[in-house]
Parts: sequence; C-alpha cells; structure tokens
Amino acid sequence: MGSRPGLPGRERATDIAFAVAVLTIFGRRLPTVLRAFLLTLAVVDDFLGIVVIAIFYADDLKFAWLGAAFLTIALFAVLVRRRGMTAWVLVPLAIAAWGFMHASGIQATITGVILGFAVPALARGDERTSTSSTLGAPSQRALPSRSLPCSQPVSA
Repeated sequence: MGSRPGLPGRERATDIAFAVAVLTIFGRRLPTVLRAFLLTLAVVDDFLGIVVIAIFYADDLKFAWLGAAFLTIALFAVLVRRRGMTAWVLVPLAIAAWGFMHASGIQATITGVILGFAVPALARGDERTSTSSTLGAPSQRALPSRSLPCSQPVSA
C-alpha cells in the first residue's frame, strides 16, 4: 500500500509482537489482569488501525461490489453457525468476500476482521470445542513454519 496525499503511507503492526514477546518472556509471573490488558490493547489497536485504513484509504467506492461483499459475509455468518459446516464451503466464501471487498475499493483486510467476528468463539451447549478452534486448528499447525519465513523479506 503506497502513500496517498496527506496521509501517512506505511503501517506496521509491532504491538502484537511486543505483547506476545512480553507474555512469552514473563509468562505466568504477570498478573492475569495485566496479561489480558496487554493482549486487549494490542488487538484493539490493530483493529482500529485496520478500520482507519479501510476508511481513509478507500479508492473510488463501488457500492455494487460492496453490497456483494456484505451479502457474502452475511451468508458466511449464517453458515458458520450451522453444525457440521465444513471449511470446504466457508473458505471459498471468505475468499469471495475478500475479492468483492477489494473490488469495492475498500482495503480488503477489513473482510478478515469482519469474518473473524462472525465465527463463534465459545463452544455451544453440547460441543467440546468452539467453531473457531475447530476451523483454526489446521492453520495453527501448518502456517507458523511457512508464514514467518515468507513475511520477513517483505517487511525488511
């Protein structure tokens, strides 16, 4: 993402890395309230940063694509709450929502945030794990070994 006149041009997300580093180093020695505060501060700060980017860096808004993005996000939100829903259905919907949001002229990163809020984080009545844990487990095993080496040359 480049610079636009009158707006700063490059964003960096180092607060999450700092918060995780502090939690990793000091671990359980920190009070629970402080650990929760650090993570909440980092997440809220990043969320607000994404919202600012989505709003102020929007180019030539196309409302038809924006509507398609929100309809796809709504369908995702309904389907993700259905029991037995598979990632084979949800992932293509998420990719389509991202594409529609990008085509609308709004920074597509906001799509991931909205989709993340749509996924239930707590297990329902008779379930052992939450939907977010079930859907996130494969990526938690596969991504760390691939994402860090790929992201470092880009951020240098």
